[in-house]
Amino acid sequence: MEALNTYTKEMTLRERVTVILKELKMTKAELALKIQYSRSAVSQYLGNKYNSDPTEIEARLSEFVKAYEAETGKQTVTQKYPLGFSIKN
Repeated sequence: MEALNTYTKEMTLRERVTVILKELKMTKAELALKIQYSRSAVSQYLGNKYNSDPTEIEARLSEFVKAYEAETGKQTVTQKYPLGFSIKN
């Protein structure tokens, strides 16, 4: 049974990719190779420091997330947090 003192928040694409990388024990460099994007761009995007138009990198990362979810059957859309937990964006 799940604790009643939790709330659910929809995860951003950055958060979803980060969760998947941890799950797969994949580095940002490996992800960059997989989506055919530069390692520095992937790192900047995931660190919220990407200054260019994010449209293309977000499209490739979204495809990566969709492929992961289709292959594993896992959904990475929401995250549960205990009440009183502070989320800094």
